Amino acid sequence: MKKFLANFSDRIQTFLKRYLLVKNLENKSDEVWKLLVQLHKSSGFHHGVYEKERIVETSFSNSSDRTNLFIYQLQNEHLIFRSRVLTNFDVSQTNDVLVLCSHLNSIVGFGVVRPDLRNRQVEFYYKSNIVPYYFDEEVLYLDTRRHFQVSQDFAKAFDELIASNEDPVFIFSEFMRQIDQETEPSTN
Repeated sequence: MKKFLANFSDRIQTFLKRYLLVKNLENKSDEVWKLLVQLHKSSGFHHGVYEKERIVETSFSNSSDRTNLFIYQLQNEHLIFRSRVLTNFDVSQTNDVLVLCSHLNSIVGFGVVRPDLRNRQVEFYYKSNIVPYYFDEEVLYLDTRRHFQVSQDFAKAFDELIASNEDPVFIFSEFMRQIDQETEPSTN
């Protein structure tokens, strides 16, 4: 009987620990939303917050003629990172845009480059479970920063494609060469 009661007591304690953990995680969506909004407020980014839809839109100007739009959306226990890396292209360049999207997707391990042919746009999209952000807000900062940097690199590649009208394979090879140069340790 003592063994049964000890075993029963252990099971109840295990159940209570799991229950409290799950109960604690029920609020994770609200907590991650607060962290996301606070990240944008404290960073001083030009942004808009849409509470009902749980969307934060941020825009950055790279040059006088280009503004990049970044959209962060909390949806079904996931945080979706989106950015427009190409906002408009001529219909005659559709094949080149698709080829460059394909090449970029072959190397990216963080997200996907998605063309929208109807609106003649390309976006960089990443979807992540919110649990890591709930436990460590630094991960949210790092993923946001990484998404921003990769988006900027992809936007440059697409800008070069549109401006130069070069073969997308050439644009991609130049893109890879620049990445290799940036990641090589400098020899001083």
